[in-house]
Amino acid sequence: MRTEILYLIIYLIFFAFIIRTLRNALYFVFLWQLKEYRLDRILAHLKSPQGKKLVLGPLTLVKWILLLIIIGSMVLKYQFFPFGFYAYLLFAFIWLIEACLNIKELIVRGWRTPQFTLRINIILGIAFIIIFNPLLFPDFLTVGIISLVFYGPFIDKALPLIITILVYVLNIPSLIYRKLMIMRAKKKVSKLKNLIVIGITGSYGKTSTKEFLATILSEKYKVAKTPGFNNTEIGVARYVLEELKPNHEIFVVEMGAYKRGEIKAICDIVKPKIGIITAINQQHIELFGSIKNTQKAKYELIESLPKEGIAIFNGCN
Repeated sequence: MRTEILYLIIYLIFFAFIIRTLRNALYFVFLWQLKEYRLDRILAHLKSPQGKKLVLGPLTLVKWILLLIIIGSMVLKYQFFPFGFYAYLLFAFIWLIEACLNIKELIVRGWRTPQFTLRINIILGIAFIIIFNPLLFPDFLTVGIISLVFYGPFIDKALPLIITILVYVLNIPSLIYRKLMIMRAKKKVSKLKNLIVIGITGSYGKTSTKEFLATILSEKYKVAKTPGFNNTEIGVARYVLEELKPNHEIFVVEMGAYKRGEIKAICDIVKPKIGIITAINQQHIELFGSIKNTQKAKYELIESLPKEGIAIFNGCN
């Protein structure tokens, strides 16, 4: 009877661990995707109040202390007793709490999940193989589950690192693909000799200015414009390859940036003849470092214009 109760508790802890690990894995890849797989944006997020909760939240700090106790008990060869054993119990209790909160979150507002692209699927697939490989044991209902619970505290704290490493590894083929796509986009634009490209950048007002301008110009010209908030180098390159046609006369391009050099990179693709800077403020200041750097980054659009180009500024800003 006692053995059955013990296994019941282990199974309960196991399912709690599965739920909270699944939710956290989905959230971490969602965050990387949201921040465009950029470390500078992830670090900036971690400095925000929401990001600090991930690193310095009460449960996070408690689990780090418990993990150190477990490691200490292993090093001292106490076989997890007495402190290591109790640390495991507290870890299990925290997983149960997290699982309950995660289930409530799923029911009330749903989990934050990424768009399941090929890259995301590969990251999650490899991460789950690494995390749940004890379940591949022949007797996974006993040995596998017990092993997973045993290594659970280490997996708990290693999950963000596992996701980060996988993101960086998969960034290599992604970077090669991006470079090839950008080269193709540059070549395509260079062949459209009569195309007038209008670049729009600024801290805010880019999208609305683009939409107004494209709507007005479309009354007389065949106009193409970058869709939605798609204003990155790779986003512009992809649109050029997939949507820009030889019969387009004007191409309105929204240009976004998080650091100096990124506006210039977009300009190198589309070669704007008209540049519009909407306004400058403190947006993304944690990435630019200063308002002066923001100004210099946005001014790259003006510097990229030809001698006969036209630069338009917001006189009130």
